[in-house]
Amino acid sequence: GLKHRTDPSKDAVVPPYMLDLYRRHSGQPGAPAPDHRLERAASRANTVRSFHHEEAVEELPEMNGKTARRFFFNLSSVPADEFLTSAELQIFREQMPEALGNNSFQHRINIYEIIKPAAANLKYPVTRLLDTRLVNQNTSQWESFDVTPAVMRWTAQGHANHGFVVEVAHLEDKPGVSKRHVRISRSLHQD
Repeated sequence: GLKHRTDPSKDAVVPPYMLDLYRRHSGQPGAPAPDHRLERAASRANTVRSFHHEEAVEELPEMNGKTARRFFFNLSSVPADEFLTSAELQIFREQMPEALGNNSFQHRINIYEIIKPAAANLKYPVTRLLDTRLVNQNTSQWESFDVTPAVMRWTAQGHANHGFVVEVAHLEDKPGVSKRHVRISRSLHQD
């Protein structure tokens, strides 16, 4: 936990997810409904941290109808004596207009830990699957992926942090139809 209360910077950007989490746990009126998936981890935690990925996003070569991007989070500010209870990767996905009311438009989102980055003799990074989800494209919503094992290896066990690969597998039969609507990008100041 924190040793003392800190004064926030006037230029600090607080992600909407963190504001919702604060409102939920402080019992403020109009707070979002409780998220039961988070309650077990939150019951043991006394500090919540949020990290934005570094600016440079590496586009990986497309393979077998999948779009993939590499994301890196600098976790060096996590104190060595801090015990991690859970870690999530939050991804916002936007609804596809042509998927409105149609549950057949689907993507599979896979989250991988990068074990060994791509190199001159290695076109693709060596990865380990952390979490996966089949999503319908007819709604806009946040998706939360469990990345606890990777973050624990990086922070508590001293393993190298090479980041994550977020991969979107296009499940539509028509080539190019759903692929052209998939965009993996970063938005720091937007909801």
